[in-house]
Amino acid sequence: MIARLLIPVTPLCCAAPAYLARAGTPRTPADLDRHRVVGMRSNPTQRLFSWEFADADGAVVRHDIAPHLIVNDPAAAALAAAAGAGIAQVGSNVVLPLVRDGRLTIVLGDRAVRSRGIYAVWPSRRLTPRKVTAFCLLYTSRRG
Repeated sequence: MIARLLIPVTPLCCAAPAYLARAGTPRTPADLDRHRVVGMRSNPTQRLFSWEFADADGAVVRHDIAPHLIVNDPAAAALAAAAGAGIAQVGSNVVLPLVRDGRLTIVLGDRAVRSRGIYAVWPSRRLTPRKVTAFCLLYTSRRG
């Protein structure tokens, strides 16, 4: 299998500045238990995703949440957080444009897990359709 990184993605916790002003800013993942949170559910399995954080050694620690709102799309979770529904954990590719616009603030950024990514994966270099090669080259060249 061949894999090409298209977009690096870090799961980030975020909330609207107005929500944080009203409810306070969590300092640890355990503080999330006292906040409204926006959860995401997997489409195929309907499983509620746990949130992931890095501990002091960089190991990934899962934190189960009790969401007040559940969605099945990262963009919907980010928009709900921007509308003041609570704190959401969403990929940096979705969150950062809303942070730049001032609609979201990152919380617990020091506990974010190491960057992951969205990859294009195909079976073999020898049999790769030209369209796949062109797409990967074009897409990765745009991220700079």
